[in-house]
Amino acid sequence: MMSPLASYLSYYSTLQKPCYAVLVTGPWGTGKTYQVNRALADHYYVSLYGLKSTDEIISAVYAEMFPNRDKIKKAASGASEFGGEAFGFSVSLGGVFSGLANAMLRNKVATDKVLVFDDLERCRVDIDETLGTINMYVEHHGCRVVVIAHEEELQSADKFNNSKEKIFGQTIRVEPQIEAAFRAFLEPASDPAKGFISRHETEILRTFVYSEVLSLRILRHIIEDLARLYGTLDSKHTLHPEAMTALVQFFCAYNIEWRADRLDQIDISSPLAAHLAHQTRRMEGQKQAENLSETKKRYPFVDLSSTLIPGPILAQILIDGHFDRGAIGAALDASTYFMVPEQDASWKILRRFEEFPDSIVQPALAQFEEDFRSRKSSESGAILHIFALRFKLSKIGLIAADFDEIALECKKYIEDLTETRRLPARDAGEEWYEPFRGSWDGWNYLVHEDYETHFQDLFNQLIQTRELIFLREFAAKSGEFLSIVEADGSEFYALLCDVSSHAETPIATSPVLPRLQPAQFVAAWMRSSPMNWQAIAFALNVRCKRAVDKRWGLEVKWLKDVISLLEERAASASGFEKARIERVLALLPHRKGPQEGLDG
Repeated sequence: MMSPLASYLSYYSTLQKPCYAVLVTGPWGTGKTYQVNRALADHYYVSLYGLKSTDEIISAVYAEMFPNRDKIKKAASGASEFGGEAFGFSVSLGGVFSGLANAMLRNKVATDKVLVFDDLERCRVDIDETLGTINMYVEHHGCRVVVIAHEEELQSADKFNNSKEKIFGQTIRVEPQIEAAFRAFLEPASDPAKGFISRHETEILRTFVYSEVLSLRILRHIIEDLARLYGTLDSKHTLHPEAMTALVQFFCAYNIEWRADRLDQIDISSPLAAHLAHQTRRMEGQKQAENLSETKKRYPFVDLSSTLIPGPILAQILIDGHFDRGAIGAALDASTYFMVPEQDASWKILRRFEEFPDSIVQPALAQFEEDFRSRKSSESGAILHIFALRFKLSKIGLIAADFDEIALECKKYIEDLTETRRLPARDAGEEWYEPFRGSWDGWNYLVHEDYETHFQDLFNQLIQTRELIFLREFAAKSGEFLSIVEADGSEFYALLCDVSSHAETPIATSPVLPRLQPAQFVAAWMRSSPMNWQAIAFALNVRCKRAVDKRWGLEVKWLKDVISLLEERAASASGFEKARIERVLALLPHRKGPQEGLDG
């Protein structure tokens, strides 16, 4: 069935000198240009986007109607380099020629096809001048003219409304042809993805319509993203109709809301945290809660609290455009649709206690308590999930302990893992704890403001303990490090100063030097080849600059002791040895100005 727009344009294109233009309007993304192009099989098309003068508009029309007469179009731009040679004779005409050419462009007009002007709201020419130019083609030349615009976005709406009735004899507001657009957008997809998306057309379009966004650009992105999502799924996932229906609706709703700028990054990456913030009085929390609250009202048939795709993974997809097959598959496997409770960690079941019946949750709670007593988990992310859950269970009355008691129990957990050497040392990198800060294994920690401070204290204790374990391990192997000092100054510098993420050890980002005896370090330094001395001094100088961080305070004190020992050696040495020691002393911070030195 022909749409109202197609029906009217079919009629309009048969008129001779209609003396009025047709305005096609509607919000961005509703497919105005697409529908006009489909309705008019053959037409002249001119985009007004970015054009800055009426001459540019006229030139663009001429170029569209007479594409082979490019020299005249260029001459009309007023370019001084164009002269009579463009037409076979050599005389510099400058602006005179430009004026003549512009007059020619204004009067040389083809009327055999409909002339379409697009992007009126993005034209940089004054709206009165633009409409006057368009009207020239309508009244003076008898053209059939269609203008495509988003009226609400016109900067001079009042001026436009005053002139609108003089130029436009018909205004058609475009409604998006959603089903036709869906089929067109689906066409480029691969066959397997196309079949999957087609099977869920009802859910996709229902979610899209309920959004009230109705931007076909967003619909196109949704279909493209669903095709990519399908590529990450295993057959066991796609063959589960209930799971796939829930997944498609959940994914489409969040995709639309993000692209329509209705949700913030926190709403995407931590929807549960944002939902919990609804209970808080913090201004930021209220904003997040309002966003999600409105979103839930728009899609009453979608479970937006679902954990099918946890927040951090959803953020990777929507914000970064990264579809991690392993992470997505693992999240689906852990969902209520695919998980086997007997094979999953007890904390993972309790983390989603709202999704399971008591027949599953109660045994998981008993196992959770046993796992905590036996200190089963030693992975930092899992530990933090367990700690957060204990506070949550205390809050809802399922653990008979208050927050202070829970905090003491959790601190003891960390201490016990340390004593039994099951807690690993810190990893390499400046922010080595980033992989489990805020979330782990695709799940945000279940933290409420009532116990947020307790949880943060436990997080800090865990970080500090793992750093201390590394320092103790370093001290136990200090002999190996001193052998590097003695053998290779460049390697010593790299170990101490390379803070890049690919560094293999945490030495560069941890205050390790106080774990060495200053006298042993100086002795190893002096035993090394003089070629190494400068690199060692440079490394110590770089480390000293970190004194602004309290964690490095002991390292600065250690360096003062090293400098004192070097000064003693210099005082008792003579000849070349004395000169070499004084040379490296000059490179160390105590010989610089007070702002740069150890006491600055």
